[in-house]
Amino acid sequence: MFHMSFLNASIFVAALALSFIATRCLVRVPRGKLFVVESSGGSRRALRSGLCLIAPFGARIARKLEASGALIVDFEIASGKGKVVVNGDALYRVIDPVKAAYGVSDHRKALKDLIEKRLKIATQSLKAKEIVAARSALVEKTMRTAGKPAAEFGVEITKLEIDIF
Repeated sequence: MFHMSFLNASIFVAALALSFIATRCLVRVPRGKLFVVESSGGSRRALRSGLCLIAPFGARIARKLEASGALIVDFEIASGKGKVVVNGDALYRVIDPVKAAYGVSDHRKALKDLIEKRLKIATQSLKAKEIVAARSALVEKTMRTAGKPAAEFGVEITKLEIDIF
């Protein structure tokens, strides 16, 4: 009789230990999110949406990121006799979550600043009417010149639309 209850208790303890380890190993990453996992050795890796496995001990979810997003770009340019207001939307996606999480303190702000700076550089020598006429060329040039620096902090600009007033 004692032997049977000891066997039942040991099975119960083993099942409890396995369920504890399984809940520590399995991570559900929601759709549209990216998680960055840090291991105790200092290594970092990205988890994409779905059910993922991590080490049960010594690993933790360090950062949670959106897989893609939109930014509002707006600034003024002094051009000739007046000011030109540039409003726009930039769509992006995270291509390297580790770089996006650790390359810059805030990848959204860094991307917005980068796009605004590249647009200002592209329009600084143009007059107001030229800026309005060359809108699509400005978008192409900005996408081309901002693409490589954005990739350095793990982000890709997928679309840029601007309105000039």
